[in-house]
Amino acid sequence: MATPLEQYAVPVKTYLERHPVLAGLVVSAILIYKSNDSKHKVLLIQRAATDGFPRKWECPGGGVEDSDLTIIDAVIREIQEETGIGITRQSILEPVGNTPDEWVEKRTGLLWRKVTFLVTVEGSGSLEGVKLNPEEHQDFHWASEKELASESREDGSVIEFAYESQKGAILEGFRVVKELEQ
Repeated sequence: MATPLEQYAVPVKTYLERHPVLAGLVVSAILIYKSNDSKHKVLLIQRAATDGFPRKWECPGGGVEDSDLTIIDAVIREIQEETGIGITRQSILEPVGNTPDEWVEKRTGLLWRKVTFLVTVEGSGSLEGVKLNPEEHQDFHWASEKELASESREDGSVIEFAYESQKGAILEGFRVVKELEQ
C-alpha cells in the first residue's frame, strides 16, 4: 500500500505531467519541535518588512525547482535555505490538510498548488539554531499550540499569518503528531 508521501517522491516535472491543469508547485513545511515534556512547538518565520506580505508569519517553504531531484527534496532544500535547519527524509511525516491550497496566478492566469508537509525536528539545538535570510525573513518564533490558537505570543504580540489557511494546517499538524505518539 502506498504511503501519502510516495506521490511526492518524484521530480516536479513528473508530478505536473500527472496533474496537467497545474502550472507549478509550492511546498511548505510545518516544523514541529518534539520536546520530552510533550509541549511541542512549531517554527514560525516572519516575513521581512520589504518582502511580500510584510511582517506576516508563515512556515518555511517555496517553489519546487526543476533542479530538485524530487518534491520531497524540495521540502528539505527550502527548510535549509529559509531556516538553516538540516533535516532528513525520515523527518518528513506526511502531507497535512484535507486538500492542497490552489490559486490562479493573476499575471498569467495559471493554476498553482501548495502542498504542506508535517516535519519533526528534535534536539534543543534546533530551537536556537535558526538562521534567517534577512532579505526574506526578519524574525522567528517557536510557537506553542496555545499561542497559535489565540494568534498571540506569550509576550502579547500578535501572530498575523501571511496565508489564511496556514493556522488550520498547523493545528492539524499538532493533532497528527499527538495521534502518532499514542
